[in-house]
This record gives sequence, C-alpha cells and structure tokens, in this order.
Amino acid sequence: MKEIQKTKWRVWLLLFPIIFGLSCNHAEKKNAKSETNERYLDEQRERHCKAMRLDSLLCNRAFGEALLFLDSLHQQYPQDPQFYFGEGWVYDMQDDSTNAHAAFRKARALYDSLILKNDDLGDKINRAFITQILEGKEAYDLELNQLAKSVKDDKDSLYVESFHNYIYEKEFLFREKVNGIR
Repeated sequence: MKEIQKTKWRVWLLLFPIIFGLSCNHAEKKNAKSETNERYLDEQRERHCKAMRLDSLLCNRAFGEALLFLDSLHQQYPQDPQFYFGEGWVYDMQDDSTNAHAAFRKARALYDSLILKNDDLGDKINRAFITQILEGKEAYDLELNQLAKSVKDDKDSLYVESFHNYIYEKEFLFREKVNGIR
C-alpha cells in the first residue's frame, strides 16, 4: 500500500509541473489575448477621437489647420481612406481640383485594397460615392447597379438602391449641427 502511495506521489510530482505549466501557459495566452484586445480598443478609441477632432475642424471650415492635422493622420493611419477623403474634400472646398482629385483617387485605391481583403458593403458604397465625385453621377449609378446585382441578400440590395438619390454637394458635407441635425 505504501508503495502505491509513493508511486502516486511520484506521478503527481512529475505531472505537477506539466499541469501547472499548461495552466500558466493558458493563462498567459488568455492575458496576452486580453491585452491585445484592450490595445486594439485603445487604438480604436484614439482614432475615433482624432476623427472627431477632424470633423470639428471641417465643420468650422478651418481648412489650414485641418490640412496640417490630416498630414499627421496620414502618417499615423496611412491605409485609412476616410482621411484621404477628408483631404480631398478640403481641397475641393478650396477649389483646388488637382489636389482634391489626387486625394480622392488615393482614397478610392485604399477602398479597393480594403474590399479585396474584406468584402464589406459599406466600403463598396463609400468607393462608389468617390466614383461619383471623380467621374460623375452616371458612373456612380452604374457602380451602384453592379453592386446591387452582386449582393446576395434582398435587404442589402434595397439598401444599395437607396443610395441612388445621394448627390455629392460639397457644401452640404461637414456642416455644423443646428438643433442636433446636420
């Protein structure tokens, strides 16, 4: 009986480091994943705050300050098409069509790369909107028609169709809120 107990203790002593090591490893992995998620959320919050600051600058028509801020945003978020769209809009408001079109083309190219990685309907609609700015309403409608045919869900198709009525008018973007409405 004592021999069996000794053997049990030996087995336990051999297995203890393995079991403890696995549970520590699991806890470390769980903590690392939690830290990664927390870091991702922090980065998203930071980006959102910066986007809100940019929105405020654009609504106040502080174009010089907005362009300086956009330069820093491009350095920090080089693959973000929304900031290139904002830059294009600023130049468009300043009647600088050369720089506006360059920024809009960059935004559209970034949307193309995002769409290849992740087939997102919102990115496709944003891309179509930029097509309207660069190529006109007819090209925009054509892109929306092709998009509506490519979606598998009728609800998504109706959603895409609803964008046919949107017409880009630069003066109506980034307006100050009046009674909570832009």
